[in-house]
Amino acid sequence: MKSKAFTIIELVVVITVIGILATITVVGYGNWRQSVDESVVKSDLQAAAAAMENYRSFNGGYPADDNTRLNLIKLSPGVSLSSYQGGSSYYWICASKYPKMYCVTNTQTTPYST
Repeated sequence: MKSKAFTIIELVVVITVIGILATITVVGYGNWRQSVDESVVKSDLQAAAAAMENYRSFNGGYPADDNTRLNLIKLSPGVSLSSYQGGSSYYWICASKYPKMYCVTNTQTTPYST
């Protein structure tokens, strides 16, 4: 008469397969999450650069004070921003969402990693 129970080997194989699939999922999610965070920071920086250029076109120069610059820039949750002004003809903006920081300037509006 045949038993209707699973053998130990069958159970070990199933548990091993489930463990491998779970590991692949967790690693894939971590990489996906990091790329999403990087995309959010880059998007915020591109919007900040566009806001600075828009301000310059209407006012003849970039904003001179931090309050005006920070009011121009809208950030996504979890993104921290540092803004540096070199004068009315230059700006440098950096934003980060751990672990990477990206920056844009008036001469390079495509975000670059620091």
